[in-house]
Amino acid sequence: MENITDKNQEEVPVYRVLKQIKDGTLDTKSLSSDQRQDCVEVLRMEGQSYPVIAQLLERNEKTIKRDWEAICKRNSKKPSPEYALRLIGELIEKANSKGDHLTRLSHSKEGSIQEKAQAEYYAWKVLQEASQLLQSAGYLPNQPTRIEGEVRHYQQEDRTPVQLKEEVARIENIVNEEGKDNPVLKAKLENLKQKVEEMELRKQINDLSDQVNNEANKERE
Repeated sequence: MENITDKNQEEVPVYRVLKQIKDGTLDTKSLSSDQRQDCVEVLRMEGQSYPVIAQLLERNEKTIKRDWEAICKRNSKKPSPEYALRLIGELIEKANSKGDHLTRLSHSKEGSIQEKAQAEYYAWKVLQEASQLLQSAGYLPNQPTRIEGEVRHYQQEDRTPVQLKEEVARIENIVNEEGKDNPVLKAKLENLKQKVEEMELRKQINDLSDQVNNEANKERE
């Protein structure tokens, strides 16, 4: 049975090490702790349980669990803008790769029409979910959020009733075209329209009051 010397043990690819272990041509006792952890990481990613890994690597389950805890700690990352950007880039790259693969399957000569249609559907789902990811990260516009933002903006800004009516009509067009399935936006829009009507009514009352006062002042003169 082969042993891995200290000089070249870190140079052997982990999949080759696992193959040699499974073939019985490599002594697991010769593995370093780092190389054993690499094997544990690969096997866990493949869905293997602790007992199976322990048996394969000839270690007890507690050692394998400690290895896995060390692996998780080693791979953990503190949240930061740089890490977020790198992670998003990796996810987009993987999404593009999966989408391209599914698209190729949908156009391949092999497979039934149903299988090709299903591959095309999943390719679209990958693209759709990638777009949602970019929206949530702020890289693509989110239309309902923009509409809600405009509603809040014009609720807070001082404008004349006429100007507000025009803005409300514009926002209502956006909601009707792009926010039909959002009852929250429609409720806010109705509330906004009611407030504008109240403002217009108050203005009419004030205008009428000013007119009555002016007429009264003229009569006194």
